[in-house]
Amino acid sequence: MKSVKLFVPATIGNVGPGFDVLGLAFEGLGNTYRLSLCEGKSRVDSVEGIDFDRVPTDPRKNLSLLAADYVAKHYRKSYHFALEIEEGLPIGGGLGSSAAACLAGAYGAMLLLGEEVSEKLLFKIGLKLEGHLDNIAPAYCGGLAIAVEGKALRVLSEFSPWIALVTPKVRVQTKKARALLPENLPQAEWTRQMALSCALVCSWQQNDAEGIRLALQDPYAESRRSKLIPGFDQIKQSALNTGALGCSISGAGPTIFALFEKQQDAEQFAGNHQGHVGQVAKEGIRVC
Repeated sequence: MKSVKLFVPATIGNVGPGFDVLGLAFEGLGNTYRLSLCEGKSRVDSVEGIDFDRVPTDPRKNLSLLAADYVAKHYRKSYHFALEIEEGLPIGGGLGSSAAACLAGAYGAMLLLGEEVSEKLLFKIGLKLEGHLDNIAPAYCGGLAIAVEGKALRVLSEFSPWIALVTPKVRVQTKKARALLPENLPQAEWTRQMALSCALVCSWQQNDAEGIRLALQDPYAESRRSKLIPGFDQIKQSALNTGALGCSISGAGPTIFALFEKQQDAEQFAGNHQGHVGQVAKEGIRVC
């Protein structure tokens, strides 16, 4: 049976001010998928790891199989797929688990069908199944990425901070988290959000830690979503007290991320809150 095994890293959505636009790949956590061609209907053969019991096994609801079948239909090929999953990312944890699933299914299907990997099609499927691309972009190309006009732009930089992730024991539904956000903002507010996003990208590209310290804020979503995360204010203050350049919510949450220049500071903060420490993933999805 022809198959491909893929690893997709965890991703941090928004990265502070970049709502639905900026994403950052995290080295150290991720999901592994084995996608195979099979006879009969597409199916999930096994799921292991964290939150294994929350991953849909119904092929009509499993994002990887939906994405793979979308690819087969796009190329007008009658193929079906079998899926094995090793979950390293929590479901509803704000670390891009659904984006990883979509990307793995579509990317793997293109390889199995002998088609050239199409970024345009990957992002079309991601947008259809996810609704936004800030996690898909870094999961695809690694690093800090900008999702714009249905494609990923990698921010080229040697800047490689230490990242600490803390995931409180609470579930946050993306739909509920998005419902807290206003659809419209006064001009002064969206101008500030745009300025912070631009400053963050510019500072990242120039390896400017102080610029990142200034820009890593989220006036739009953080204040509204933090009420869904018990202890958020205390955890953020702990990060800043430990030397973080900045700290905010990853995607819809509940995971909280903090950036540090020093590994020692990141490990101290993570140790105080049972978190994970890693660096920026230089690669996105990859065959393993």
